[in-house]
Amino acid sequence: MLILMKYEQLLLKICYFLEKIGFVEGVGPSGHGEPNHNLTGDPYFTDGLCAVLKFGHRPNSVEDIHFFDWATPPHRAIYSDD
Repeated sequence: MLILMKYEQLLLKICYFLEKIGFVEGVGPSGHGEPNHNLTGDPYFTDGLCAVLKFGHRPNSVEDIHFFDWATPPHRAIYSDD
């Protein structure tokens, strides 16, 4: 429980200083039908995007977080078995 509380506190601190978020194209999407594989051969699934976070020096509220106008994340359906 103590570790979870420290993790939550860290997340809150990170969120306070977040100014902008955006997504850039990465390896490309892969779903359950055709997963990508890492260097040890383990499968993984992805929407193909990488998140980019910009942090500032002063705390912000959630309303002050802006978005980079880059790639748009697809619908979460890529992760479902349907």
